[in-house]
Amino acid sequence: MTNNNSSNLKLVMIPIGIFVVLMLFPSSLMVAHADSDTRGDDDSNLHVHTGSVIHVPSNYSSIQAAVNAAHAGDTIQISSGTYTEQILISKSLQIRGDGDGTTIIQAPSSLANDVFGAANVVDVTNGSTTKISELTVSGPGSTACNSITAGIFVSEGSTLKISKSTITNIHDTPAGGCQNGVGIFVGRNAYGTTGHAEISDVKVTKYQKGGIVVDGVGSSAVIKDNQVVWGLSPLNIASNGIQVSRGAVATVSDNKISGNICSAPSCGSDLINDYQSTGILVYQSGTKTVVNDNRISQNDIGILVYQGSNSVQVKDNDVSSNRFAGIALADGNYKISDNKISGFGNVGIAIISDLSNTTATLVDNKIHDVTTPIGTFATGSLTSTYTVK
Repeated sequence: MTNNNSSNLKLVMIPIGIFVVLMLFPSSLMVAHADSDTRGDDDSNLHVHTGSVIHVPSNYSSIQAAVNAAHAGDTIQISSGTYTEQILISKSLQIRGDGDGTTIIQAPSSLANDVFGAANVVDVTNGSTTKISELTVSGPGSTACNSITAGIFVSEGSTLKISKSTITNIHDTPAGGCQNGVGIFVGRNAYGTTGHAEISDVKVTKYQKGGIVVDGVGSSAVIKDNQVVWGLSPLNIASNGIQVSRGAVATVSDNKISGNICSAPSCGSDLINDYQSTGILVYQSGTKTVVNDNRISQNDIGILVYQGSNSVQVKDNDVSSNRFAGIALADGNYKISDNKISGFGNVGIAIISDLSNTTATLVDNKIHDVTTPIGTFATGSLTSTYTVK
């Protein structure tokens, strides 16, 4: 179903601060600079701070210079244009562009690695809360394999609040089958770091491995009203539109997710032995993850919940034209309700036992125009059972 970021039901990974001070005052009052990377709280020098607006490029020619100079609570207003740079944000700021598609943060030809060894266009770290709106973050990485980890990476307990923006072209050059290239990466279990996010009205497209990933115990997100569209030519990779995994908790609602199709020879319709791309992947997520009211179409599998429990709510989703399965429930005990599943797929709801027995309670789901409305799949002596209510 998805390997280490693919999905063979064997595992679904996705393998996937700096204070220079400047305070701007209204009108023509001048700017106070510090020559160090750290700032003390010297009451004798411009101490009361209510949040200034720093303009790029009129005050600073680069976004990173503005970030370095800003105080926590400042707003950085970025004019239209393309800014080829890598951004590290380690204080709480608001960053606004002049419009999605006109203000672009473009990955440089070579991305430096952060403290975790990840190569990201934007890093949000050090426990900060960063608000981003009205801009585009774009790759690609410049070389084949592992040239770009994420468009935005949220780590060290930080919070990203992003809206009215686009994340695009987060892939190697050429795009390929390496397990990197995630649009927005929130926390990461493999790095032992957590993140939090509120993601709304964002388009994530042309990602290599994942659109939005929330990963690891302690990480959380609200992912609402976004478009997640794979948008690449067929690749030998099992991609995932939205992934919630390894103890992370998220509410995933009212999103449109499409186009995650794997063309690798190891991908196919065998829901136990082959790999598949997914629209939404919930893998070993924390309790109370919610997947509601999404429109999911034209993926290998629309929604896959793997090694989970009935604490994961899957309800009121419109799942259509997914080629191998609309909803797949694997290796756990589940209850899903009120989903609408349609289209040309092989199976409407698949109950799969690969590593453990699976049971499912199916309540008021509507299934039509698929070859097998409900199918069971099991390895060896394992059993897959369901009850329809």
